[in-house]
Amino acid sequence: MNENILSTGKNLISDIAQAIKNEVQPLDEKSQKRLDQITEVSQQKADLNETDLTKAKPARFQLKDVVLPVVTENEIREALIKVRFHELIYHSWGFNEIDPAGKGCVLNFYGPPGTGKSRGAEALAGELGLPFLKVDLAELESKFMGETAKNLCAVFKEAQENHALLFFDEADTVLGKRLSSVTQGVDAEINMTRSTMLIEMDNFTGVLVFASNFPENYDSAFRRRISHHIHYQLPDLEARIRLWDMHLVPNIPLQCESREQLLKSLAEQSESFSGGYILQAMRLALPMAVNPVKPELSQLTEEHLLKSIELVKRGMREVGSDVQERLSDTREMFGIKKSSNEDLTNSQEI
Repeated sequence: MNENILSTGKNLISDIAQAIKNEVQPLDEKSQKRLDQITEVSQQKADLNETDLTKAKPARFQLKDVVLPVVTENEIREALIKVRFHELIYHSWGFNEIDPAGKGCVLNFYGPPGTGKSRGAEALAGELGLPFLKVDLAELESKFMGETAKNLCAVFKEAQENHALLFFDEADTVLGKRLSSVTQGVDAEINMTRSTMLIEMDNFTGVLVFASNFPENYDSAFRRRISHHIHYQLPDLEARIRLWDMHLVPNIPLQCESREQLLKSLAEQSESFSGGYILQAMRLALPMAVNPVKPELSQLTEEHLLKSIELVKRGMREVGSDVQERLSDTREMFGIKKSSNEDLTNSQEI
């Protein structure tokens, strides 16, 4: 199909050139048909892209499905009260006269990678009985001037029309400081996108959640509009016990004398692990448990699990956090410079 479009385009250019040569005569019927075909295909592609970009889905989780430290869970439940009783506070009590910009509820989840921020946002949607709309920043960005801001408007419209919780992961890419010196087109695009975000945030009447590993990069204008900043801390001992228990699902052929003692031992050995790293350890341990000759005799032992923990620790030491590497291109596109203390932050996360 792409080859057909390319061929049609070349023929059309030739026809236009000939028309100009002949004192800009109108295109003949055949050429006009080719132009109509290209226009129709372009419109179909634009419609398809917008459909792919904005899809609200039913939430798969509730807060009971998320393992969090007590402090973090309490902060989320406090934020829930504002969301559930927003009508009472702002309209029945009349606080909207003082805070007219507080039409919706804006939350910010921040903390080290792998601590459950994305899952927590979806669980919040499930707790509120709302559809969940997660914005993929890779799809949001566009190489065409003005298209990123247009895509941003589209996702807010989708969330508003479907009464969905709108979630932006890696939000520092779109909430960063606006550029004071605009020297090229990409700088103007960055400022346009961030200005659009401010306008959409002020007009949005639903629940909006941001998540970031680098909240220090947020522009102060965005920080002022966020009602709750919730810190996703690394799981404490009790949370790590619950995480290991959740990951060791019932059908795994686990060999141990006491599950309770095993969970405590794993939690103690995985200090400073986020939930993401515990999942990574399980991915390494389970293949070790497989008996390739007699799969029915496969068994997962404490030795397998402890070895997988050590492998994860080695990766953390020798490879380090991959967050900056994954986000570097996107953050550079949005004009976010590496802060002087970022290396220290990454080393602390390890």
